[in-house]
Parts: sequence; C-alpha cells; structure tokens
Amino acid sequence: MSIHLSRICLHASKLSTFFFLLLMLVPPAHAEDAVYWNNKGSGSSSPLPQPASQLKPPSPERSGHPSSGGSESAESHPTLARYLFQQAVKDWEKYLQTKRSPFFQRALFHIQSAVAISPQEAEYWFLQGMLLSSMKSDPEAMIRGTDSLIRAVEFNPGHGRAQLLLAQTLQEQGSFFAAAQQYRFLLERDPNMVTGLVTAPLALCQIASGRTKEGVEFFHRLVERYPASASARTSLAVLLKNSQRAEEAIRTLSLLVEKRLGTKREQEHAGELLRSWRKEGRS
Repeated sequence: MSIHLSRICLHASKLSTFFFLLLMLVPPAHAEDAVYWNNKGSGSSSPLPQPASQLKPPSPERSGHPSSGGSESAESHPTLARYLFQQAVKDWEKYLQTKRSPFFQRALFHIQSAVAISPQEAEYWFLQGMLLSSMKSDPEAMIRGTDSLIRAVEFNPGHGRAQLLLAQTLQEQGSFFAAAQQYRFLLERDPNMVTGLVTAPLALCQIASGRTKEGVEFFHRLVERYPASASARTSLAVLLKNSQRAEEAIRTLSLLVEKRLGTKREQEHAGELLRSWRKEGRS
C-alpha cells in the first residue's frame, strides 16, 4: 500500500511541475490547447471538439469489398457501415449542441456497429477512439479508446488526427514515453505539426519520462530543420533550462527575440521568460 501511495504522490508532483513548465512552454492564449490532456483529466464525459466536417466515411473503392460481381450481402455491408458512421457523426453533433447524454450513447452505439461491420476502416476506428477516450472517468473506456486509436493508425499510418489524439490520450494515462514517440513521429513527418500544440507536450513528456537529454538532442535537430519555428526554439530552451544549462537556454531564446521569430505573442512570451531567467541568474 505504501508503495502504491508513493507512486501516486510522485505522479501528483510531476503534474504540478507540468503546470509550472507550461508557463514557460506556451504563451497564455495557447496554454488551454497544450494542457488539454490535463484539463479534461477527470470527471469529464464530453467528446473532443473534433469538427464533423473532418470525419468522412471512406469511399466505396476503399471499403475492402468488390463493388460489383459479389453477393448482395457483401455489397450491403460497406453501405450499412457508412450509414452507421454518418449516423454516429450526426448524433455526436447533436450531443455537442445539446449536451444530452442519449445522443452520445447513440453515437457510440452506431460507430461501434460500423466498426464491427467494416473493421478495416481507419476513420471508423478513429471516431470510436475519439468518443471512448473522451470518457475520462471510465478507465476501461479510456483503454478501449487508446486501442481504437492504435488500430486507426495501423490501418492508416498517415492519419495525423488519430496520431495526435493517440499521443494526447497516452499522455493523459501517464504513458509519457509512448506519447513522446507519437509526438516525435508527427513532428518528423509533417511540417504543419511544428506548433506549440505538439512541441510543448512533447517537451513535457520528455521531462516526465526522464529523457530530458534525449529531448534536447531532438529539439536541437528540429530547430536546425525549422530555424524560424518559435515553438520549437522555446521548447528547446525550456529543456535546456531543465537540464541546468541556463546560459544555453538564454542564448536560444535571445535569438528568437532578436530575429523576431514567430507571432508577436510568442515573442512577448519569450521576452518574459528571458527576463525571468536573467533575474534568477543575478539572484
């Protein structure tokens, strides 16, 4: 029992450290997005705010069944699955508008049915994973949601939304190393992912998993690849500071300010960090 309690205390300590580090990593206007995994961590049953317009059923050509020459039963399965998927999206939209749980339950029932009929469709697994992983107070649902997101990525390795949500869900569950791997894969593959929404939680996961040195090396390479990225440079600076390399951290942020990289808010945030770190050095 004492061992179990000590682990809980250690985890709570890490979460407190996260909030402090987030003030360094993310400008205030973007902090809510970056800590989504923590803000929604308990007692919430609200689905993720994923626009329904981004949830689209696969075309008949991708259904895995012949479009002609097959039996009537074989032809009806993908059509039925697409119909159930569309119903799930509609129910989910209604839930977002009304917050009435029956709509959420219907959405989950419809998407689970679609997955059962056409288990090879990544988009079906993604929606199922999104709904299940939103049930924060149900550990079993969270695990099933993670499994569903993994299946979505297995069927479509290029499914960026599934990979990002998988990383966030793993981070919520305390699987920081696995989450970091997903974040890193996204950053290595897609330049559009080099934003604070991905770089900030990756830096946190590197620290939480005890791999700060590895994180510094990764962000050094990322900054070399995207020298104009303010979010990558800020994350590198925070990791350096966390590694007791304050002078390097200050030089890294100074370049961001001097070259006016990123948005005005990112520049102001970097300037505030610089003033704070320099003050620490003089005290």
